[in-house]
Amino acid sequence: MPTTYSQAANSALRVAVAGEDFPATRLSAEFCDALHLALSRAIDALPVEGSMPRFNEFRLTEQGIIMVTCFDERSKEWLTSQVGSMSPFRETGIRILEGEALPRLRKMVAFVPGPSEEGVDLLRRIERSTPELRTRFWKIRQVIGVPGRGTRLILGVDEESAVALQRLNFVGHAGMSRVTFWDPRHHKGDPGADEAPPTEAPEGATERSASQASEEPAQDLVAIKVTVGRSCYILCSAYLPYESPTPPPRQLMELVEWCKSNNLPLIVGYDANAHHTCWGSKDVNQRGQDLLEFLISSGLDILNRGTKPTFVTRNRQEVIDITSSNSWSSHLVTNWRVSSEVSMFDHRHILFNLETGTVPVEREYRNPKLTVWSTYKDILSRNVGPPVRPHTIPQIESSVKNLTKAVVHAYEQSCPVRKIPSREVWNQDPDALVSHGLVWFTDGSKTLEGTGAGVRGVRPRVELSFPLGKHASVFQAEVFAISACVSENLKRGYSNQHIQICTDSQAALHALKSPRITSQVVLECTNSLAALGQRNKVRLVWVPGHSGVAGNEEADVLARKGFSDTLTGPEPAIGLPYSYPLGSIDNWTREKCQEDWSRGIGLRQARLLIKGPGAAATRSLVNLNRASIGQLQVSSLVTVDLTNT
Repeated sequence: MPTTYSQAANSALRVAVAGEDFPATRLSAEFCDALHLALSRAIDALPVEGSMPRFNEFRLTEQGIIMVTCFDERSKEWLTSQVGSMSPFRETGIRILEGEALPRLRKMVAFVPGPSEEGVDLLRRIERSTPELRTRFWKIRQVIGVPGRGTRLILGVDEESAVALQRLNFVGHAGMSRVTFWDPRHHKGDPGADEAPPTEAPEGATERSASQASEEPAQDLVAIKVTVGRSCYILCSAYLPYESPTPPPRQLMELVEWCKSNNLPLIVGYDANAHHTCWGSKDVNQRGQDLLEFLISSGLDILNRGTKPTFVTRNRQEVIDITSSNSWSSHLVTNWRVSSEVSMFDHRHILFNLETGTVPVEREYRNPKLTVWSTYKDILSRNVGPPVRPHTIPQIESSVKNLTKAVVHAYEQSCPVRKIPSREVWNQDPDALVSHGLVWFTDGSKTLEGTGAGVRGVRPRVELSFPLGKHASVFQAEVFAISACVSENLKRGYSNQHIQICTDSQAALHALKSPRITSQVVLECTNSLAALGQRNKVRLVWVPGHSGVAGNEEADVLARKGFSDTLTGPEPAIGLPYSYPLGSIDNWTREKCQEDWSRGIGLRQARLLIKGPGAAATRSLVNLNRASIGQLQVSSLVTVDLTNT
């Protein structure tokens, strides 16, 4: 079932109930209520055994259709089979719209000169004066008054009206006013109020050869391929409509995967309409949480710096525009900033530098696990000094600032800086890594299909892949890959050799050098390394993963090939970690509790307030005291001047 952002974006769980001759016929609110009641009674009539159909959204839109978001594919199939076949709707002529057939609203900006008025009144007047525009289907997103000039409307416009606007050259009428329209994504039309879209390239712009990165057209996505010298870069602009429950377009996800499979740098700029403190917003909403999950699961880094608003209007300032990149381009983007220059729209310009040179870039980092804590405590105690009680707000802010500086300084002095070599260093001839000897790369991979391990020998040239079934963890796959590499060296009978095994798993390396071993896989790998080290010099090296290192990328391909192969023998192939049965029991318990909660009868208000069983809700209910729920003793009633009556 699609419970994550990326899974929901991959599933077509959103459908619409529309009239047979939509858009000519619009469904009424009475019809929407009647259909809602009929479907609810049909669910009540289903047998208790098995999972019930569930839905996250059921609402009537401005276009006269009923938008329904299903909880899972089974719920969608049930809804499709019911609508149109159940009484009394069999003769009403309704149908299900899904996928590309779903009506979409295109973002438009309208400027109406004259006194400021309500948006609803202006749209009604526009349709009366310009009958080609069906404003009754439009959605008002924002109304902005321009003092002394008129009113600017941010609208969602249906496709038929958008085509009509193109025929009308983006000009309409409303009573005594001439209305100008502007399509901000395609820079067509006129935004009005002495603001015009840019017609010239900015100074210093260079000629570029560009082509579409995806041949399939996308309404809210534009991508180009820019060639500079011998390097190619994919630049993308994406609009995520806030009325969409699953904002990332499917084409964006395909573009991310395409760039990943072709090792191409990707930079994406979003008008995300989502809030999260990770990119500088003041708060966090559900769209922001889902979008952050999509970025993390897709391996995209957030490039936003600071909290300067990217969206500014007369009464609102927020950070809703995001810039992200994949691992092949994160180090190429520098000096990201929000321009202070006033733009022609409510979004500010976002500026950054794209370093396209071929100079190798070394990245620095600190590993907190290598901190010398005794040194940290000594430096921190010297810098903090005796405690002082602040009495004013400036004193509190000064104390917080001084404490923060002391903590950061102590950490920097007690934790050494480490450098990650550039991919050019890793991809050069293996002789540059070791003067002589053997070089191997290992990797593990896990998806919903299964788990696999891969071993790539650079010298000697060897390719090995191992299926590990569906139950092994990524950590076990990484350690198993190292162990398989060691076993291959033992089988070849090497002696007096320099053997270097490269892996991108720091967790595996820490586990192998830890004095305490709790995993059978780690124990077997440690014993194999000890046996190989008796006659050879063995070195384990960490390399950055998914950063273009040739050997590591080849080992990753072999690991993916491993989980796609069929496992010969019973499951599990290797011992299960303790987390697997515990997690399975926890997930099963949570699903059963959720099913019981959703199938229960009554408790309507409780179901609206409490979405389902959870640890947080349990703790809140257990911690309720008698005073908070109104069960006071008689003595307390007297104290607050109340009586038992």
